[in-house]
Amino acid sequence: MLRKMRSDFKRYSWTLWLVIIAFLVGFSFTDSFKAGSGKETDLFTIAGITVSAEAYYTEVRQTLEYYSKQFNNKISQSLIKQLRIPEQVLQRMINTTIIRKEAKSLNLSVSDEELSNKIKDYNIVRQDEQKGLTKIYIFREGGHAGGRFIGKRKYEELLAMNRIKVKEFEKERRDEITGEKFMQLVTGPLVIDEETLREDYKAEKDKVNLDFVVLRPDRIKEKIDVTDEELNAYYQDHKEDFKTAEKRKGSVLVYKFDDFKKDIEVSEKDLFDYYRENKDSFFVPGKMKVSRIFLKYDEKSREDILKKAEELRKELTPENFAQKAREVSQGARAKQGGDYGYQDWQSFSDQEKTIIEGLEEKGISTTIETGQGGFSLIFVSEKVEKHQEPFDKVKDRIRENFEGAQLNKIVQNKIGKAYNKLKDAKDIKSKAEALDVKIIETGNLKNGDPIEEVDEAGYISRALFTLNDGEVSRPVEFMKGIAIVQLIEIIKPEIELLENVKVQVKNRVEMAKKIEFLDKNSQKVTAKLNAIDDEKKIEKYLKDEKLSSTAYEYKRGNKLSYLPGKKDLDEIIFALEEGRFSSPIKFENQVAIVKVKSKKIMDDTDFEKEKTGFYNQKLNDLKMNFFASFVSNAREKYKIEKFNQKLYQEIQERIMSKFNE
Repeated sequence: MLRKMRSDFKRYSWTLWLVIIAFLVGFSFTDSFKAGSGKETDLFTIAGITVSAEAYYTEVRQTLEYYSKQFNNKISQSLIKQLRIPEQVLQRMINTTIIRKEAKSLNLSVSDEELSNKIKDYNIVRQDEQKGLTKIYIFREGGHAGGRFIGKRKYEELLAMNRIKVKEFEKERRDEITGEKFMQLVTGPLVIDEETLREDYKAEKDKVNLDFVVLRPDRIKEKIDVTDEELNAYYQDHKEDFKTAEKRKGSVLVYKFDDFKKDIEVSEKDLFDYYRENKDSFFVPGKMKVSRIFLKYDEKSREDILKKAEELRKELTPENFAQKAREVSQGARAKQGGDYGYQDWQSFSDQEKTIIEGLEEKGISTTIETGQGGFSLIFVSEKVEKHQEPFDKVKDRIRENFEGAQLNKIVQNKIGKAYNKLKDAKDIKSKAEALDVKIIETGNLKNGDPIEEVDEAGYISRALFTLNDGEVSRPVEFMKGIAIVQLIEIIKPEIELLENVKVQVKNRVEMAKKIEFLDKNSQKVTAKLNAIDDEKKIEKYLKDEKLSSTAYEYKRGNKLSYLPGKKDLDEIIFALEEGRFSSPIKFENQVAIVKVKSKKIMDDTDFEKEKTGFYNQKLNDLKMNFFASFVSNAREKYKIEKFNQKLYQEIQERIMSKFNE
């Protein structure tokens, strides 16, 4: 799930995000972001277009609500930080602003007829499972393309029901159409030639179902001797493998949070005011621990099983439920006494979940027909209602958060002023003396190296590797504070002398020799396996040899499961004979033996039959990727004319306060 969410941010075009945001309007929100009296309300300006803090805040909140649903409302501060959601939304808004600017320069317009057609075809349905409400944007009767438009009055009523202003909704649809038109202009000329399409088709459709056995060097018990001549020969042939890592040296201006703790004053009133204004952040969510006895039935046995379940219900008590579940339940958790814990019962049927919500602690349900070929009996062993933590219990936590937020604001303000004065400096060290701040020289660092007593996590060294020579970074946040980094020297990789890498070279030569021994051993294993015609005897032989077989579906361009990539693997795998173990296939540090169980190789007839649909799919993928690249290149034409770092940080803190650690 995490991997999917990360990739969502990267691959969605801005037009698709407009669709998502339109979908999100159906969610309910309890707050909005309003800058205090006298504060600036603009977050950034780019391409002459200004985006407000409130607009950014709303998009972050909506995006978090969307992904919270994907995680069953379990999203946390740490997950938000891991996915970098606020930063990703900011980049998306910048991209959207630039693309709208580009589209406007082409005088793209949307007619009333185009808007009308878009709205009439706009169908979204969302069920709010917690509240039992349905959010709907379906503007055709029957919800299908052939249905008639529901009419202007019903259309406006439907939007009002979802707390959406007609003008705002129609503006979003115009933006969406403009985006689609612009994307079509940018990607319209793209085509895929038939040869490339055929290669892609075969890569996706050709497959081999196989078993493979891996033999590793630890099977080789022979002593491996390596001579000096062999060491030198290997080193001469592989010098490029023994280069030093690139290192970089920089000047760093650091403001540590701890240095400003003396400037923080927090009163009891400040803490209580924060508690009162953010009460939603101090609710302990309700939880229920649930156990289930599940009895399966078919058409013939239904009445008998129902009778058995109702008789069993009369015997059940909170004390004997777990034992009865172990004795009679046919559910997945029978051995655990039917215990589904605090969360896993969420996978039960809607009927069961409705009953669960109505049960008291220590309550046992009546017999429930699940609709999944069985009857169930539910026991709620623990039920904790949602409740608010008292001020005295959370006061220390609030103080820590409050002080942290204050420190962050102080440091953000100082680093912002320093950055404005140093960002164009050729040497920040000499210029920083006038600011009465200390500059640290890092020494030679590899990418990700820590700086002792400053940045143990390596954020600053990683920032060095994003800079050009002499360039000054934007403020870099790390665990202990915020820094500005200037790259002053690049130390290029060099080939190490043999005496410095002799151990590594020897290990490489030893491994190469072991693989040769392993290859010979594998040939004997292959011969033995091919001489056995009984699957059970094959399993026994592999077990005796301390080997095991893994089933795998192989496609062109793949790796062989967890094994490293191999240049000619496609040719080897697809040429293998079905039903026989192959000759050993050598990898860098292991050898594999493969048995092909079945092959599916598409021919020209298959390709011609599926060509049109496959072409449309691949062309759409190509357009998405091309447009993403176009957006990236377009960004280079524009500079952010204004960015309110302080306000940006304030919004992030406000967002984070809504979620648990």
